[in-house]
Amino acid sequence: MQRLRQLLADLAIVEHLRGQGAVLVIASCWLLDQRWMPKLERLRPLAYGNTFVCLALAGFAALAPRRAPLATRLLALGTAAVAFGPYARAAWLDLPRSWALNAPDPVIYGALVSFLLAVATAVTGKLDAAEFGIGLGDWRWWAPRTGLVVGMVVIFGIVATLAIPALREYYPADLEARKNLSSLFVVQAGRGLYLLAEEFFWHGLALFALARSQGPRAAVVLTSFLYFAAHDSKPEIEMVSSLFGALLLGAACLRARTFWPAFLLHWPLNLAVELTAFIAEGPRAA
Repeated sequence: MQRLRQLLADLAIVEHLRGQGAVLVIASCWLLDQRWMPKLERLRPLAYGNTFVCLALAGFAALAPRRAPLATRLLALGTAAVAFGPYARAAWLDLPRSWALNAPDPVIYGALVSFLLAVATAVTGKLDAAEFGIGLGDWRWWAPRTGLVVGMVVIFGIVATLAIPALREYYPADLEARKNLSSLFVVQAGRGLYLLAEEFFWHGLALFALARSQGPRAAVVLTSFLYFAAHDSKPEIEMVSSLFGALLLGAACLRARTFWPAFLLHWPLNLAVELTAFIAEGPRAA
């Protein structure tokens, strides 16, 4: 046994796994998103928060320190069990795609409990928010620049939506939001949570973790490609723009040392596109 321990120490397997921990967490979350999210339909914001906030935060907290306390590892396992449990149970029982809409309680309560567990995991694991781009960063640099760019992005979104029929046909993406303006704004509130979780993960946790383990250039390229791949159901023009937008946002967020500029640009753009499409096309049957 002593020889085996020495061999493992010589190979530095644990240290190597921790060094690649960012890739492991990111790949797992992305695969879960691709496998499970389509089943959740209008509960997508809550489910997205579970996968890209709770599971990711717990995973990074457990893998980031050189010697994560046992309590941190146990909390990370508990987070994964609570967050992923309802979906695994639905798959095991072969429930229909609408199971989450018919019985949303497991998803809702699971999201709340797993979030608390993930925060506890981050605290016990001594996760440094600034190192993962989830603090305020260099706000004196990014705040005025983000304010300026938001106006430009909103104008671009309005012009693009008016000029491209595919965007007007696709948006508003939620069928409820197509009924009237009040429904659109209610849906947009949920969309804000969804986009907050998305940017928290891609341009916060994932980007900064990869930048430390793989280098800034690889971090920007890899997160941008996966971000692009996650937009495969969107109109082609949006897919293309998402790739270039992610590359620019990745570089900007690394400079800003936070993910907030990405979120503060993404949500107003989405609102501008959906609102423009609704006004241009009028109410449509759900």
